[in-house]
Amino acid sequence: MRSDDAAGPAVLDRLRAAAPAGVELVESMGDVAQILDAWSGASWVVIVDAVMSGSPPGTVHELDGRSGVPTSWRSPSSHLIGLAEAIELGDSLGSLPEEVTVFGIEVENVAGGTALTAPVEAAVAEVGETILILVSDDDA
Repeated sequence: MRSDDAAGPAVLDRLRAAAPAGVELVESMGDVAQILDAWSGASWVVIVDAVMSGSPPGTVHELDGRSGVPTSWRSPSSHLIGLAEAIELGDSLGSLPEEVTVFGIEVENVAGGTALTAPVEAAVAEVGETILILVSDDDA
């Protein structure tokens, strides 16, 4: 792991014990085939990714992924394909779910290590709580 680059998996860790039945949690390290397969047949997906856009660390960006991901978002990872490209590819293949909610967590440190910085840890907690509310409301 590269410190704050683990923001997405950290949110999943928070959700594992609390997500309602029927909610599938999938972790991806940027493999576009896995991403496309994971959302195949879903009507709604929620994606959490570490981003670098110049906003302060810990900033949470929430957007409609069907409208695209800002080009100002750079992935701190060394993934061969980014989130924007995966969404574009899914859309062009007709496999993009009807609803795509994206949370980008602004990162600070992507050097070696496993600890999240304090602002990113707070954002992880915020996004985890927001997602639980979203999926609980959707379930009602």
